[in-house]
Amino acid sequence: MEDINMVTKEKLENTITVGFFNQEMEGNLELYQKTFDIVLADNASFEELEEILFEKMKEG
Repeated sequence: MEDINMVTKEKLENTITVGFFNQEMEGNLELYQKTFDIVLADNASFEELEEILFEKMKEG
């Protein structure tokens, strides 16, 4: 979770943040969803991230 602080708030406007969620699903998932633009869980692969980003590029 601390990694989100590596980018200044000003730069976050133009940044897509991704959280890889590998902890207890119940307690922290909502926090991850509030913190990151995209949350991948259950040991998701970078291929899944690539697909999501590709879809977002097509939308925008």
